[in-house]
This record gives sequence, structure tokens and C-alpha cells, in this order.
Amino acid sequence: MIKFNFGSRSSVFSFIDWPDLAALTPDSAVLIVDQAVYRLYRSLFSGLFARYPLYLLSASEKKKTPAQTARILDFFLSRKVTRETVVLAIGGGLVTDMAGYAASIYKRGCKLWMIPTTFLAMIDAAVGGKTGVNYRGVKNQLGSFYPAEKVFVLPGFLDTLSRAELQNGWAECLKVSFLEDSGLLEQLQDDRKIIDRQLLEKAVSIKAAICERDPFDRDERRKLNLGHTFAHLLEAVSRHNIAHGQAVALGLRAAAFLSLNRKLIDSTVLGKITGLLDLYDFPQMVDMDRNLALQKGPAILSQDKKAMSGENGLIINAVLFESLTRVSIYRVEITEIMEVLPEIIR
Repeated sequence: MIKFNFGSRSSVFSFIDWPDLAALTPDSAVLIVDQAVYRLYRSLFSGLFARYPLYLLSASEKKKTPAQTARILDFFLSRKVTRETVVLAIGGGLVTDMAGYAASIYKRGCKLWMIPTTFLAMIDAAVGGKTGVNYRGVKNQLGSFYPAEKVFVLPGFLDTLSRAELQNGWAECLKVSFLEDSGLLEQLQDDRKIIDRQLLEKAVSIKAAICERDPFDRDERRKLNLGHTFAHLLEAVSRHNIAHGQAVALGLRAAAFLSLNRKLIDSTVLGKITGLLDLYDFPQMVDMDRNLALQKGPAILSQDKKAMSGENGLIINAVLFESLTRVSIYRVEITEIMEVLPEIIR
């Protein structure tokens, strides 16, 4: 069990086989569940969870919208949810993001628990309290900081994940390993590719400690955006047809190339970064309309939450490498971002 404080709220992470929900009465909790999880574990929802009101969520970036949020809020209203009702989100990052956002704004906030069911959600989406939905095609443009009171990490859910879904998690795990000299990078370099409780606890602890020191994303926490400026651009250009993990991995490569261009790292460090991404079977480039990306890229980046006005136009607070396990935030002109795209787009 690990406890972290995020501003005035705290989260308790329990790495267990199954949570004890005996204290939750039928009228004290509602469930927000990913449809795919419901189909895979139908016996759970017809057994242990049968007594709780259930809202099934079709999780996709295209449905991660204010309209879907409104439907969740209607469900809360119909079930007479109060501020003391536990909203229990069960699913991947899309579900935890949407359920968390709805819980944070309904009656100015009700209780929130999470059971993340994907590798990515266990070590990233359910950690730190960021919630959000997409707005007018811009990723997570609406959101809040609302950490779950309890997060139950059940490694057994990993057994039914596809290789593609596991890759999404590995991308975020690799990203976290680059942020500081925590020992995680060395663990990932041994090529075991085993997701055990120790790995989950390590990855969660690194991210949560950063979030605890900077709960509202004003300073150090922004380092968690490593690779994400490029990733969000790729996702938007592809209309979310590229998986988040693939986009993040390509974004990490692009950030490394930009760091080299700025002489923050040398070619040896670049090779170590890209070599680790190769070790985990991430693509070196993506097949995408490069001209379309170059054409739409500046407009997409202008909507980035990290964008601001500079002397020569818009600039981005981008996270760049200074070594294999040290990153910092730099002000980067959008033209610099665009110049690196040919390194990752065919």
C-alpha cells in the first residue's frame, strides 16, 4: 500500500488481488465500467458487482467528449448520487479520465475510487489526479485535478490485455524511466519485459512522487509531458487512429532528435534512447501523410496547453533530454517542432 498527498487530497494505492468492497452498500456506490471489461469479466458484474448501479462506457478518444460526460451526469442524477456516493471507475485510462472528470464536477465533487484495468492506466492515467475530456478535437482540453481517494491495482487484469494495449503501457513506463535516475531504466534494460508488482509499484511511485511535489502542474510535473507534444500532434493528425502508446514512443524519439539538434545531448545518448525504444519493439517511424502533418501541425500545436506567445510567434514549453535520465523544460519555437517531424513520419 502506498499513500500520496496531492494538494488537499490524498490517494491510497493498493496492489492486491482483489479489493474488499464489503463497506460499500448498494446505495452508496455507482460503477462506471468499460464495455470491453464488462464483456471479458461478465461473471464479476453478474456476481460481486451486481448490487451496484452500473453505467457502461464505450471507451474511445472519439467518444471522450462533453456530450458523453453529460450522459454520465444524467446517470448520476437518475441514481440520486450524492457527494458521499462512491463513483467506482473500472477500466482503462479513457474510463478513469471521463469518470474522474464527471465525479469532480458533479455537486462540486463526490467520492472517487478507481480500478485501472490496463497497464497504462495502472501506472499513468490513474496516478496524479488529472481528469479530462476532448473538446472540438483537442485532447483533454476540458479537465480538472481530482485524485481518486483509493486506487486498486490488480495485476490479474493484465492477463487479458492485447499486445497493442501492453505496448501503450510500456511507452509510458519507458517515459518515466527517463525522467530521473531511479533505477527503473536499468530494470527495463535487462530485456525481461515482465510486468510484476515490483515494476508497477516502482513506476507508480516515481510518477506519484513528482505529482505530490507539484500537484497542479506548475513546475516539475510538466516533465511528465516528455514526448507528449509530438504524441498529441500525431494523434490529432491521424484522428486518433494511432494508439497512444505508439504516439508517445514516437514522441520520445522526436524529443531525443530535437535535444540533439539543440546540442543538449550527443549522438551516444541519442542512440541509447532510441535503442531502448527499439528493444521494446516500438516503430522508428509512422506511415502518415507528412504534408498533412506539416500543414496542420502549427494549428494543432497552437491549441496545446503548453503553448504561449513568444517574440517570433507561438512557442511551446517542451520537455527535452539533457542526459539519459535527466530532462528539463525548454521554450521551443513551433518551427523547431515541425523540423523534427520528418524524423518520425515517412
